[in-house]
Amino acid sequence: MLLLIACANLAGLLSARVLARSASIAHREIFGASRKLIALGLLIECALLAGAGVLLGLLLSKLLLIVIAPMLQSQLSNLASLNMDWRVIGFAASSGLVAAILSAIIPARFLASINLAQAAHAQSRSSTSSTVQNRQRKFLVIVQIALSTCLLIGALLTLQSLRRLVNVEPGFETRAILVAQISLPSSAFPENANVYGALDALRAESLSLPGSKVVSFAQSLPLTDQDNGTEFDLLSRPAARGEKPEARLRFVDVDYSSTLKIPMHSGRDFSRGDNAQSAPVMLVNQAFVARYFKDRTPEQVLGQSVQLGWGGDVAKSIVGVVGNVRHRNLAATPEPEMYVPMRQFPVRQLFLIAKLEPGNAAAKRAWVNRMQLRLPRVNVGAVQWFAQARDATLMQPKLAAVLFSALALSALFLSAV
Repeated sequence: MLLLIACANLAGLLSARVLARSASIAHREIFGASRKLIALGLLIECALLAGAGVLLGLLLSKLLLIVIAPMLQSQLSNLASLNMDWRVIGFAASSGLVAAILSAIIPARFLASINLAQAAHAQSRSSTSSTVQNRQRKFLVIVQIALSTCLLIGALLTLQSLRRLVNVEPGFETRAILVAQISLPSSAFPENANVYGALDALRAESLSLPGSKVVSFAQSLPLTDQDNGTEFDLLSRPAARGEKPEARLRFVDVDYSSTLKIPMHSGRDFSRGDNAQSAPVMLVNQAFVARYFKDRTPEQVLGQSVQLGWGGDVAKSIVGVVGNVRHRNLAATPEPEMYVPMRQFPVRQLFLIAKLEPGNAAAKRAWVNRMQLRLPRVNVGAVQWFAQARDATLMQPKLAAVLFSALALSALFLSAV
């Protein structure tokens, strides 16, 4: 819309410029220039002016890209591949040239309909040309105001959506939580017992840090682009072949819900007794109950047996119902989820989650140093505060809102010029 407003401004300026020179154009015809040649000259002149504007716009866009990209590199990981889209450039250049062509054709058609010899006289020029200019100017102003209003409304709606997104309840806590990617290579931890031992050692070392309150593990975390899913079968009402329902699948350790403060609505959480030697168990969320147990309360779901397509060969019993979590992003609708304890299905690629005392900024470096010293066989990847993951999901909506607002203000400015 901003491009259309700019094109309307350009068309108005160029048309007014041509109409203001009607006497000069009349003199050219008097001295023998044909009207086709005059129209061609106007067209070339307007096209050159528009082309110069397009080139200047491309240079400014490239300059802004060079200046802004490094400033946002830390917030947007995919900004390294940011470049000028030639389809957008082609559209902008074409729109500018079309505006220039129309700016030449419209006054040329008007000049072709009047007696240019009479237009050479000042009185005729002022009465005829000014009438057309006023009519054209009013039309372009109306178009610009209408487009500016639409753009301003869109910007206000974008800001309103951003405000709601910032205040949305994700279903978990991110404040003062340290998150680290952990890899347990099979060469160093060949057996499941070795994996369990590594988890216990990681937990003990993390809890020994000053200010550390609770530690857990998860194979996938909200807002981290890690996600799993599988089909399943409710043993109380088996589905037909090819029609089995699906849900998201999470492998978590003890204290996962308490670390992220995911509420427990019914039943119990996982305990250290839920291991490879005990009966297989699982948790589900409220969205799972609402979709697959519509006729039952969360309390009535407890004890139901579920056979997973992946995540264990033996049917698992539902022992608890937890709150919904916006896993993919803050704007996503909570999906049905199933939680399986890591002690019954070990994984080697996971996240460590440590709840710390607020304001413990030095804990991140202290944790990395301790892991490198005490557990050198554990591969530690990216370490960050969980709140940074939430901020990263908000960065693109914030950037869109800022750009939309800037475009709306620019449109109002162009309309007022």
